[in-house]
Amino acid sequence: MAPRASVPGRRAASPLRRRVGGWGLPAVLLAAGLGLAPPPVPAASELLVFPQVTGYARDGAGAAGGGVRRELVPEVDLFAAGRRAAFRYLAELVLAEDEAELERLQLGWAPRPGLVLWAGRFHNPLDYWHSQYHHGDFLQPSITHPGIVAFEKDSGPLPQHLAGVMVQGSRARGDGALQYVVALAAGPEMGGGRLVPLSLERPGAGRHRPGLTLRLSRQWLGAGSAELGAFAGDYRIPFAGRAAGGVRLRVGGVYFNHEGPRHRVTGALFHVRNRVDDAGTRRGGAFQSGYLHGERALAGTWTAYGQWTATHDAARDPYLALLPGFVRQRATAGLRWDFTRRQALKLELSRVRPRDGVVNELAVQWSAAFP
Repeated sequence: MAPRASVPGRRAASPLRRRVGGWGLPAVLLAAGLGLAPPPVPAASELLVFPQVTGYARDGAGAAGGGVRRELVPEVDLFAAGRRAAFRYLAELVLAEDEAELERLQLGWAPRPGLVLWAGRFHNPLDYWHSQYHHGDFLQPSITHPGIVAFEKDSGPLPQHLAGVMVQGSRARGDGALQYVVALAAGPEMGGGRLVPLSLERPGAGRHRPGLTLRLSRQWLGAGSAELGAFAGDYRIPFAGRAAGGVRLRVGGVYFNHEGPRHRVTGALFHVRNRVDDAGTRRGGAFQSGYLHGERALAGTWTAYGQWTATHDAARDPYLALLPGFVRQRATAGLRWDFTRRQALKLELSRVRPRDGVVNELAVQWSAAFP
């Protein structure tokens, strides 16, 4: 199965509203930790480089009007994290052909074991997938993200990059732990047919309103490890370049992850309610979306995996109508070969249903982690 890197600031991978106004909840939690003496922790730091090259061949009615379209996408992800005493930092810079973006920049404080307070730009902790994997595809088992948790630039329908404050906590319980995450942070705006998160390079650009994310989970550790959790989010998304109008998103759902010696199964179910206010017209909608991912270790360093994602009521939803690139359904079969300890080749075959038509997709990727 895909290797799991031990990265500071990232929870160790399992071996498996009501809206609050202002900044009150994180302030209360921060104040509660002020009187706790930080434990002595030795300094440590890590710099990782995740290069990758992905090739795509797509054929179908949804692939640029039909016919075969080929694409080669190189990318480098620079990831730095560390700690000194009770303080933490985490930074992630992604370099691509047409962009260089500081995806994450977090400063943290751990007043006691099992509690970290973060400030900065971070991944939305709403779902399990992005709590485990980031922009370096070497760490995740597949090439593609499930559609509902795709990044904003890939027409994902949910805010995946937030800027504000986040509290992560864990309490030991028997053979595992109870874990919670609370985030109050500025979300994206809607522009150009996709969500546009707040940019650290241009922090004053656009309009970005506070949103709230909550997640609670139970983890079991042992010969077979598992995690079961629930999440909720409330976000207001303005239209870019307009003084009025926007989208209100309310998200709720559950997820699970189970891992044995030679297999892993992960899944999530989302219920998304929305209201679109556009040019004086207000329309409400709701849709359900979920994914199921399974993988099995084969002989040697080979891993076979499959992924299925689907969305119900997408055709009638006014919010998804604003995201023409959103993948409503995808069925994927893949094979991964870790030919060295820190290099992998992946091959995926997918049948994709975007808003219009059906696309058959072949994807091949080389990815690595250095040093």
